[in-house]
Amino acid sequence: KYLKSNSNMMFNKFLRKSLQIVCEGNKFFHQNCSTFTLTTFRKKFLAQKYLGGKENRYFSNTFSADRRRKSFEDFDRKISLKNLSINQKEKVLQIEWDSERENDHHLFPFVWLRDHCQCNQCFHPVSRSRTMLFDQLQLHVLPTHVEIAENSVLKITWSDGHCSQYTFQWLKERGFTTKANELKRPTTYKLNKVYWGSEILENIPTVKFYDLMTDDCALLTWLQQLEVFGFVLISNAPAEYGQVRQLTERVGFIKKTHYGAEFSVKAKPDPSNVAYSSGPLQLHTDLPYYEYKPGLQLIHCIVQFKGEGGESQIADASHVARELKKNNPDMFKVLSETLVDWCDVGSDEGREFFKVFQNSNGEIKRINYSHPQRDSFFNVDVKTAVKWYEAMKTYQDMLYDSKYCIQFKMTP
Repeated sequence: KYLKSNSNMMFNKFLRKSLQIVCEGNKFFHQNCSTFTLTTFRKKFLAQKYLGGKENRYFSNTFSADRRRKSFEDFDRKISLKNLSINQKEKVLQIEWDSERENDHHLFPFVWLRDHCQCNQCFHPVSRSRTMLFDQLQLHVLPTHVEIAENSVLKITWSDGHCSQYTFQWLKERGFTTKANELKRPTTYKLNKVYWGSEILENIPTVKFYDLMTDDCALLTWLQQLEVFGFVLISNAPAEYGQVRQLTERVGFIKKTHYGAEFSVKAKPDPSNVAYSSGPLQLHTDLPYYEYKPGLQLIHCIVQFKGEGGESQIADASHVARELKKNNPDMFKVLSETLVDWCDVGSDEGREFFKVFQNSNGEIKRINYSHPQRDSFFNVDVKTAVKWYEAMKTYQDMLYDSKYCIQFKMTP
């Protein structure tokens, strides 16, 4: 029987929370840990732990040695400008960095720079959120004066009268070029995924349960491996209930479903769910009838069947989908565009449920929008960024239009 739990693992929140715990005692610890950013920490941690590439063959393969060294070169060397130019026609600022790399230059749209002003009037440093309202942003704002100040800082005075300052380090991490985006993703923003097949059976990512519960470095490595591979085996967990909850709560929180926060899967004589039958379970993803599914699922084997049968099967569905797209694009197109409804109707442990998720052509299912929390990393090209601001400004103006927006005070 299995103990199952659905969990939304708050990776970045944990990394920030564990920052002071993990980095203390290492040679790269800074006195002011509150300004020691997650970006910097991940670079240094990965460089120190994986630059040799010996700990885990698959995890190390996601970072080639040359690429990793180049990723960390600029961290320890003072960043300086070689050339700075303003293109009023394209409305971009171009910076050429003084480095050993060829064509090491970045583009920065004017509107993006003004939107990401880091001063106290426009940005809240504690919550790392914008305070400048989106409707205050002028799409066609222009720089009237640009100067290089002390401590590797670029100062820009804008046509709206505001003055902004940006450090060279901050700018270089966010430059708009394809090469820059490819470089920053695995070291700063998101780790590159490893798509795997049956060859991974020879070296499955594995970690000990005790290490996860007692060692923050091991826990951090496990979270990174989950991001890269999508699954990790945890060994030597006590064969008793409660272990899944302990591990989950060490990182994040459990997302409750209509099956509860945790539930047991075991063979039953009169099953209410195919998972409780003694027959084989097909490969599947759980909860397809949920609009917002849990991001991670933990399965704890407490009792293993003795005899023929009882094996577990797992496949990298994304890898297989990519292979299908490459070898049979027409079938991939059918699976990508054909709408399918999902349902789960029945009862479990005395709870009755009726879950149906229906897709519909052209219907908007979700809108992600929160201006203060929009990230400064924007993985698109310059022209797309400018068009996005124009579209977002139009949408924002419509939202606040009295034709669509109502305003009233709530009564206590």
